[in-house]
Amino acid sequence: MSYDKKQIGHILGIGSPLLMLDLVTELVPGVRGEGTREFTSSDWFFKYHLKEEPLVPGVLLVEGSLQLFALTLYNVEDHIGHYSFVQKCSSVFHKKVSPGMSVIYIAEVLRKRRGIFEGSSKCFSSDGLVCESTFSFVSPHLLPRVQAK
Repeated sequence: MSYDKKQIGHILGIGSPLLMLDLVTELVPGVRGEGTREFTSSDWFFKYHLKEEPLVPGVLLVEGSLQLFALTLYNVEDHIGHYSFVQKCSSVFHKKVSPGMSVIYIAEVLRKRRGIFEGSSKCFSSDGLVCESTFSFVSPHLLPRVQAK
């Protein structure tokens, strides 16, 4: 499966300027995904973040990873029409991303249990590994319901 920016935004319910994926080139629902983003000098955040040496804010690189991970979940039958939220996120940054650079995101679902999904992602540029993250998503509609006695 592949998706363009319009399809990605529709599925995620996210629009510009916060949509951090241009294209999803591969998606195995509930398993893994691969997507890309090309950062241009006209991207809104370059005007405000480290003006002397414009860089993509790390939090936006992580957001791209989280969006790709969410797409892998939202394309599984029991997730269609439902949203999840981030419970935990940890990231390590290795290289900077500047205007004119493209990144490739790879996200994988590592574990699924009772409405909690754990995953990892890596983000690459032509210079190599840019960042890697691990995270947990909670899907409230899949959490077990507790019965009152």
